[in-house]
Amino acid sequence: MIFDEKYKATDIGYINVRDAKDDFCIKEREYTEALWEKFKGYSDSNFLKEIRVDFDARYWEMYLAVSLFNEKWKVECPKPGPDVALNLNGSAKLWIEAIAPSGGTSKNPDKVHGIKPGVIQGISDEGIILRLRNAIEEKYKTKYLKYRDKNTVSENDPYIIAINTSKMDSAHIEMHIPRIVKSVLPFGYAQLTKNPHNPEKFIESTTYRDNIKKKNGVEISTDIFLKSEYEGLSGVLCSNVSFGRRPNKMGEDYILVHNPNAKNPCPHGLLGIGMEYTVELSTDKIELSQKDWNTRN
Repeated sequence: MIFDEKYKATDIGYINVRDAKDDFCIKEREYTEALWEKFKGYSDSNFLKEIRVDFDARYWEMYLAVSLFNEKWKVECPKPGPDVALNLNGSAKLWIEAIAPSGGTSKNPDKVHGIKPGVIQGISDEGIILRLRNAIEEKYKTKYLKYRDKNTVSENDPYIIAINTSKMDSAHIEMHIPRIVKSVLPFGYAQLTKNPHNPEKFIESTTYRDNIKKKNGVEISTDIFLKSEYEGLSGVLCSNVSFGRRPNKMGEDYILVHNPNAKNPCPHGLLGIGMEYTVELSTDKIELSQKDWNTRN
């Protein structure tokens, strides 16, 4: 079982959930154990040990795999390798690497602070984007490139990084253009300008922003999907799901963003759940399109 009192745990969230006696937590614990029953055949031998140390990350890995299994994908979790592999048509596999970044350490000046109940406070939009970029960099530069060197992931296989933001309380309050989009493409803030052909109407657009400056002055790029060095990254997926905070249908909160310059692009309509963003590039503009799969009949 996931919540077994016989074993020592260090993750405070896991401990609080395990020991809670209220009806809500009991129901959610039962749901988590049901997820485990579906996932345990795919897990590695250290999963139950690791979930007691980093509950949110392992919960995300499990939830992700089961959500894809429920969508009739043939799911594999081979080791060593990325967390999830999906069989595409032909010999190619789609690899998905899961990560659940924190808001940063207490000594990090760009730390994303938690929400204080009853206190009016701003949301660190740029701070959250920086954490998303850090997670992407960590997995792409330290994991994907090693998988390629060892041919664990072949040169023709699409590769996605799936980021869970549940460790950042404020990240579930999303923007008009989701932060995961703005972490890989140069979209800044929404703006309105007067229509030169009709002064009574306005034109909606977005400012161009290809980097965010950290507190120490270092600029972090937010246009990596326009750079050839990231062509191995087929897309990014984002979710805020966690224990006790989940949509009615698994995957409804997923945000999938395709890399327009990917060497191995993912098929459009790949997951068929959540929101899907695609990009068309031209010499003078970047056009973002979205598909809401949750509204399909």
